[in-house]
Amino acid sequence: MKKEADYNNWNDRKKVLHKLDASQVYFRERQIWWCKIGLNVGYEQDGKDSWFERPVLILRKFNQFAFIGVPLSTSIENSRFRYRFNFGIDNPENVALISQIRFFDGKRLNMKIGTCSKKDFSEIRKAVREMFP
Repeated sequence: MKKEADYNNWNDRKKVLHKLDASQVYFRERQIWWCKIGLNVGYEQDGKDSWFERPVLILRKFNQFAFIGVPLSTSIENSRFRYRFNFGIDNPENVALISQIRFFDGKRLNMKIGTCSKKDFSEIRKAVREMFP
């Protein structure tokens, strides 16, 4: 169970994020970044570590400030709402959590860690479209 202190910590971090200038963050579709996604409610995917970060695949860039992203995990489970793939040599197998797709502000991005292959990116986009018949 999440502790109230954890929510307070995330709230303090979120106040710092809100004040950042995101105009210096340059991101593109297919890139994978460490993203400060926060401490969320219920079954929503949380970030890890003191900044509540998790790798996120940039699925659709709207402008220089905002995008739709898919959080990633290393927890391998089979589901039609998960897509397994690898990115980079040093990275373990990852899973795109299709059901956790959401809108993000570029201020949440910390560091680029990889790029999704064109083939995997196409399959992930296809899985997202199939989620909304």
